Amino acid sequence: MSPVGDQLRQRCRNFPSLVSCCTLDWFETWPKTALRTVAKHFLLNHRMIEKDELREKISSLFPEVHSCVDAYCLQLFNE
Repeated sequence: MSPVGDQLRQRCRNFPSLVSCCTLDWFETWPKTALRTVAKHFLLNHRMIEKDELREKISSLFPEVHSCVDAYCLQLFNE
């Protein structure tokens, strides 16, 4: 199933087990700039974060957390 469009959203609402009984496969690692861009987009209209300076700091944290989790997952996989 493609995540593009509304069809996936409708299927997940109609069949909740698609979400609760699924496994995500990450085929490639995301570049840090892409992670930062996605974080900025979702924090743009957040009510609690009104200052651009704070939004910038928080959005730069997400790529670091993602990279740390990615590295730890690789370590666990190798063990």
